[in-house]
Amino acid sequence: MRTVPPEISTRPAQEGDIEALVETLAPDVAPEQVRDRWKEHTEGTRRLLLAEIDGAPVGTISIGETRHYRTDSLRALSLDVGPAHRNLGVGAALIAYAESEAIRLKFKSIHHEVGTTNDDAVRLYESQGYKHINKTVQNQWWVFPDGGNQRMEEETSWVMTKVLAVPDA
Repeated sequence: MRTVPPEISTRPAQEGDIEALVETLAPDVAPEQVRDRWKEHTEGTRRLLLAEIDGAPVGTISIGETRHYRTDSLRALSLDVGPAHRNLGVGAALIAYAESEAIRLKFKSIHHEVGTTNDDAVRLYESQGYKHINKTVQNQWWVFPDGGNQRMEEETSWVMTKVLAVPDA
């Protein structure tokens, strides 16, 4: 018997989604990280996008923070899917949503920075048409290991990019 995949919808995150995201993304993403992303969303440094199944948040991706060296490309970052909702197409749906936003904003490409040791994520992006540009970068972000104190993490990441079909204006 074949199971039917759930219907996944995407939309911008709202403040009322944050605590549900905290629960959904645990234990892989600390509550403070989710709340910090929402703070950056409200400050305009990133846009937090959401995937949901049956009205419940199941994952997020952020867009924004275009880097100086890729001014024609929208940066997507922090793709996270709750452990109970992996391998259902949520990551692919979030990537497609980020791409549609990049096209709407008239970017020629979109790029993600993916940890060089994160084989599952690399495979996901490759399956969605992303290519390595043979460049790595050092990514840094704050983690909250004990719920209060924070420390800086660093990771070597591939820059993976996809050229977008932007319609003529």
